[in-house]
Amino acid sequence: MSNVELVKYEEFEEDAYNKAICIVCVDGKYTIAYAQKVTKDGRSFWAPATFQVTKGGVKQYIDGFELDSNKENEKLLEAVRQFAKISSQPKSSDIPFIQRLEASVNEGLPF
Repeated sequence: MSNVELVKYEEFEEDAYNKAICIVCVDGKYTIAYAQKVTKDGRSFWAPATFQVTKGGVKQYIDGFELDSNKENEKLLEAVRQFAKISSQPKSSDIPFIQRLEASVNEGLPF
């Protein structure tokens, strides 16, 4: 894995368990979705999309994507965290501004 690009980042404030989705493209070939998941006790973590299955009466979660190397998986996860950090910051066009109105002396205002 040498090249990771951000495809899309979106936040979901109303969802109780998935706060954001970050989709990345690895080496220009593989598009992978990671979710910022929130546990019932309020902890959050990033993980690839998963499948929930029940086997023998027990729920299991199977990752939709995983690299052969734990080191490579951690590098990819760190890239996702960095993209999310950058993407979640407000852009200058999103920041509200205070419009200052000029009052003229003719309006009878004290300033």
